[in-house]
Amino acid sequence: MIFVCHESNIKKFLSVNKNKISYGQWIYLGTEYRKISFIAEKILSGSYKNVNYLFDKISKKLKNDFIELAASFVSEKSGLSWWTSNLSHKSGYTCGLLRDFILFFVFEEIVNSVYDKNMLVVVQSLPLYNVLYENFRRKINFYGQKEKVEKEGFCEIAQKRFSYVAQTIRRKAGSAHKAPDSPITLVMAWLNNSIAKKDNPFNVYYGGLPEFFQSASMDAMYLGYIWDYENYFKVKQNISARYRNVVFPEDYLTRADIFKSAFLPVLRQINLGKVIFSEYDLTSLFENYISDELANTHNSMCLSFYYVFKNLKRAGFKIEKFIYPFENQPWEKACVQGIRKFYPDCKIIAFKHTTVPQFMLAHFPSEREFISMPVPDKIVCCGKSSYNALYPYWSDKCRLENGPALRHSYLFKKDKLADKKNNDNKNVGAALSINIDENIEFLDVIIKTAKQVDIDFLVKFHPAVNNKILINQLKSANLNNVSVFEGSPDEFLKEICVMLFTATDLSVQAALSGIPVICYMPMAKLDMNPVNDKFIYTKVYGESSLCCAVKQALADKDKNLTVPSVTDYYNRTEKSSLLCFVN
Repeated sequence: MIFVCHESNIKKFLSVNKNKISYGQWIYLGTEYRKISFIAEKILSGSYKNVNYLFDKISKKLKNDFIELAASFVSEKSGLSWWTSNLSHKSGYTCGLLRDFILFFVFEEIVNSVYDKNMLVVVQSLPLYNVLYENFRRKINFYGQKEKVEKEGFCEIAQKRFSYVAQTIRRKAGSAHKAPDSPITLVMAWLNNSIAKKDNPFNVYYGGLPEFFQSASMDAMYLGYIWDYENYFKVKQNISARYRNVVFPEDYLTRADIFKSAFLPVLRQINLGKVIFSEYDLTSLFENYISDELANTHNSMCLSFYYVFKNLKRAGFKIEKFIYPFENQPWEKACVQGIRKFYPDCKIIAFKHTTVPQFMLAHFPSEREFISMPVPDKIVCCGKSSYNALYPYWSDKCRLENGPALRHSYLFKKDKLADKKNNDNKNVGAALSINIDENIEFLDVIIKTAKQVDIDFLVKFHPAVNNKILINQLKSANLNNVSVFEGSPDEFLKEICVMLFTATDLSVQAALSGIPVICYMPMAKLDMNPVNDKFIYTKVYGESSLCCAVKQALADKDKNLTVPSVTDYYNRTEKSSLLCFVN
């Protein structure tokens, strides 16, 4: 028999059923790993059942189904209110609906399995709990009725929207950049404090391209979007002092444009209607996430780019080419739409700057989406891996070219890759991601593994994350064989012989260096490895399997393991290949 409880009711449920029900196993459907130990302390019987592998398996099975389901809401009239939404983007990083959708069918799989003893299922997401209750209450024991999801009211939504307006107005400079007399190539550049400190911040995404523009006497300017909100003015001052060819989007927004960006997503709220999938009614789940977008001003930031191009045109900028890093993100679609409207003769070139993650689903649009989705004129891919991943979806929609790697060109320099044949170190490296809950679980599993083996672990934190919680987690463990590595990625790879990771581009570089890479898949983790993930030594889904994988990789490290070729993923950057950004 299966019992289902929302995590907010777990204390009450266990108190009511104390000494009445014993559990053979219990399952947690969610992403907050810290809740596992809390629940385990309250449940006196039964063992925790890890469903990480089941989630991964079902996510791969339902990937295309979710793409088609989201595409079913698209029409010829779908405008930027739709294309700047999280649902249209379908990213495994930001779309909580996608994760809950998959967890729904993980639960279905559990229900359809046979268990000898009672099982308790604890659900983190209240919208997920409610939709499970609606569809399974006649055959499963739920503790508590369907509960009301607390939503932000009109005042809270308005406050967040007005806060966005005030913040954007505050970022505007006193005067905008003077437009040059000649036509320009405008290049989109993402900036933060770390990038701004580099000798050439524009080489982070476009390594070698800025120098090529200079040698070809091309007038290039950069549209610098600063996504480091905490250091916004510091970064803007740094870049403005060093470069005269950078314009900032906020400087090309009128107050009226900012208000439109803030409130149009609310006024043109998306209406999905009834959502039926595989005979289940998922309407409440989808409606909940659509209503969440009313309080999320990320869509306003994306939408504002449309108005940026309107005002660049009014300011006298003559844009003949627009180049941007391609991920088919909402802001990209707003840029493309704005250029189509205000610069109809401008050539739009998207650059796929790295490999294609499996669950950034906007890379793989349904045919139906193309009836209204803004599309560039050309996509330049950085190598065979990204080209092959995009070809089935984009080849007949725009021009697709296999171009230079640019930002990954250093991988072709032998001195940049660690020579593992002559490396005698025995450290196991762990590269953490940008997701805090994911990192807490990953680090806990590493600590548990370190207690079982006589191996030294080097942990490298993600530079864009506040790691205070993780540092305290390590201090509490008080292990001599787990330490933090603070050097560069290149230095990190030279110190390790095996690398553990959950999601990072560094895994590809490590594999190309001959280092076995082990991917740990945390709770409800959508696979962000490249579509071509043959470079991975193995994937693991729990503490015991990670320990075994580390031991096996260390045993194999002196064997002649197959090392992937750089050219399987990236192309050399040569002068002839840079012409694809000109022609």
